[in-house]
Formats: sequence, structure tokens, C-alpha cells
Amino acid sequence: MVDRNLIDLAAIVLDWTFYPRTEVSRETVMRLKEAIASGTRIPPVIIDKKTMKLIDGFHRYEAYKGLKANKIPAELRTYKDEREMIEDVGALNSDHGRPFSSQDCRRFILLASDVGLSKEKIAGILHVTRERIEGWMIQRATFKNEEIPIKRGLHYLVGKKLTEGQRKLNKEWGGMNATFYINQLILYLEAGGLRSDDRNFIEKMERLMKSWEEAKRKIKIKI
Repeated sequence: MVDRNLIDLAAIVLDWTFYPRTEVSRETVMRLKEAIASGTRIPPVIIDKKTMKLIDGFHRYEAYKGLKANKIPAELRTYKDEREMIEDVGALNSDHGRPFSSQDCRRFILLASDVGLSKEKIAGILHVTRERIEGWMIQRATFKNEEIPIKRGLHYLVGKKLTEGQRKLNKEWGGMNATFYINQLILYLEAGGLRSDDRNFIEKMERLMKSWEEAKRKIKIKI
């Protein structure tokens, strides 16, 4: 059953435990704010009628919140259980809006597996093969009691119990291997990107060199 209404923003519940993405994109939120402010009609957010939990539209919610809206267009849906809710979460997010990243897919797989969705069902929602789902399911680690999907480029963390530092690394990592970022930095420096007045960059480079020396000592690298 579906109802369409203007809903008080304050009444909507954000449950981040089953948000299928690893982060809310500030760029996407900004684009939506501009669209709303210009009068462009955007799709309503989707809300579970019973719990008032936000099912689809986290970026739209944040855009309306940033514009200090009191009420936002919403579609209220009735779900028989959490499994059906999670299924809709995946289907809605993977079919429109900002595309799922590989990390988002891994996170959704964890959510869907917890409520008993089959690999075939998950593959259908994400529009990938069962083999891809099985590969993604392997790429995870744990932090305290939570399973964490591991980003590409950090495969050495797969299967480990993460420290706070490793959890933060995985959260903020860009998704490429470390050599990619090193090569980018070398190109930047060799192309004359460093300025004498860029104190922030210079301080970060000093920190990088200190971290490199400490890392070499820990694993006993001699150059």
C-alpha cells in the first residue's frame, strides 16, 4: 500500500544501520539543494509507514534539511517485515539516483544476508551475477562486533579484526591501491605543483615522510 503526503521532516527516522551506502555524498546533496531551490520537482522520499524510517532518499532528505524545509514530499509504504524493507532499500537505491559503488554493493550484501535474502535475490537486486556476489561476500573484516566491507586496494585487511586506525583507513580510502596515490603525488611534485606558501601541503608532506620512516623501521626495510 502506498500513500503520498507532505511529511514533517522531524518525524522521519534515519536508521543508518540499514542505509545501503557507505556515505552520503556532499556533492550529490549540493546538486539536489540547487535543484529544489530552482523549483525542479524531484521524486518523493520513501518511508516505512509503521516506523517512519527512511527507506530511500537520504540525499534528498539531507538536501531538504539543508534548505531548512519543515515538510517534504514523501511516499509512505507498508512492509510486512524487515526482509521486505531491506529488499526495497536495495532495489530503490540500485535502480536510480547515484550509482552504487563496489563498496556500497558489499555493504548492501551484508544487510541483505542478515535478513535472509538469497544470493540469487541479491544478485537480481544489484544486477550482477551470483559469482560477483560470492566474491564480494569474501571481502570483509570485523570491527568490534560489526562486519565491515573492505574497499579495493586494502585487501590485506580482509578477514582481520580491525583496529580503530584500520577502520578509519577503510572508511576514508579512495578505492585504489596505494601505488596509484604515490604516483599521483610524484606527478604533482614533478610538474611543479608545490608552492612555498602552501603550509598545509608542506606540513602533510613532513608527516608523510615521518610516517614512512617509522613504517620502514617497523618492517625493517633498508634502502
